[in-house]
Amino acid sequence: PDIIKELCLEISRGYMDTPDLHITWLDRLVESHVIDKNFVEAGMCKVKIAKIIYDNIKQKLPVQLRLDSLTAIYPSLLKDQITGQSPRQQQQPLQQQQKTTGQPNACLSSLFSEKGLVETIQAAVMFFRSTEHFEFCGVLYDIIMPLLVCRHNNKMLSSTYYALFEIFSSLNSKDTARIVCNYYRVGFYGTSFEENNGVEYIYRLPATVSLFSLKEMIKERYLKSGEVEILDSTKDTSTLNKDLRYIQLTTVRPFFDPDEQTARSTHFEKQAVVQRFCFEVPFTKGESGKAHAADASKQWKKKVVLTAADTLPSLLRRQRVIAKTTIEVTPIETAMELLKKRTADMHAEVEAINNLPPNASINLAGLQLLLQGSVLVQVNGGALEIFKGFLTPEGRQEWPDQIPALCIQVKEFIQACRRGIDCNKEHVKADQASFHEQLEVGFGQLETLANQFLGES
Repeated sequence: PDIIKELCLEISRGYMDTPDLHITWLDRLVESHVIDKNFVEAGMCKVKIAKIIYDNIKQKLPVQLRLDSLTAIYPSLLKDQITGQSPRQQQQPLQQQQKTTGQPNACLSSLFSEKGLVETIQAAVMFFRSTEHFEFCGVLYDIIMPLLVCRHNNKMLSSTYYALFEIFSSLNSKDTARIVCNYYRVGFYGTSFEENNGVEYIYRLPATVSLFSLKEMIKERYLKSGEVEILDSTKDTSTLNKDLRYIQLTTVRPFFDPDEQTARSTHFEKQAVVQRFCFEVPFTKGESGKAHAADASKQWKKKVVLTAADTLPSLLRRQRVIAKTTIEVTPIETAMELLKKRTADMHAEVEAINNLPPNASINLAGLQLLLQGSVLVQVNGGALEIFKGFLTPEGRQEWPDQIPALCIQVKEFIQACRRGIDCNKEHVKADQASFHEQLEVGFGQLETLANQFLGES
């Protein structure tokens, strides 16, 4: 199915100088996405179609629209117009291209009108709204609003404002930590995969598709044509038998530089319009070669950063990996990253609860799970192991330059845990009182130990 969609997109790009045919093939891609319930990608295709329509009718419109804001949804939207030709066209003589595409600049479809533009954007909104991509909907409505105002189309203005009201009401009522998708790296290895041998893709799939579900889907798809072995992320693909077939599956997450991480302030912004992704592989140095160490001070990890050919979401649900960088992370950096993530997650859970409307039901499951894994000192691999591994005299001597930063991170982690405990205490029900008491006791022990280790400096 993915290969068929990629072929359909490539054919549409072959008709860039014939807008009617360009849109026809993009609409076929939309239909294919809808059949497979790839509604976000269908919406992205509608955004692309809207841009093509506008480029061909903008001189006839009573007001110029700011379609450049569409790059907030799809940064490479202008890529085809900038390059002027698809890679396949660039390899063809001009006469052959004209023969292939037929009459240039033909805009015979009824879509090339104000009505067609508005309806296309509304269709994109429908797809994005159904998948809780509310932020994209706001961008699209902002684009057509000046046209509706200029035409005094009060009926459509009324329905648009009401739709915006519902969209932003949904944003206000939804959990701030909503998950709209999952990202996976899928690598194909074996000569029988032909041109895909050794190729890796980033797949953007609905949040309901887990890694296990993806494994089952892959098995069902590829076992029909022969045996295939599913590999996890720790397997070294350089040692594989090229005559056999392997598919490596890895959960990946969006990766941002520090400045970009700060700029993306909402949870949605950290999931959408992403081009770089990462996953981590734990390892130890020495003769053991084990992935996991019993001592936190011996636990290293590799952070693998993957760059996709285009941002996701895009016109397709997968993008080819075009670059890979491996970063080796020291044990103390690994520890600080763990504490920093726990701290951020704790604040996010508390903020999500605090931002709920007054009469909304409160679900403490996420907060309690996070507290349980953070403050109960008997949990192995947690903060206590970090204290023992780095804040002892031996640890401080081994990592003198990083210890001050670690101490700051420990304090911030303890403060976040206290905030989580207070939030849980405020909202916990009577039947969970004993569990909360365990969390209180665990936090007291953790805080005491943290102060003891921090006091050794």
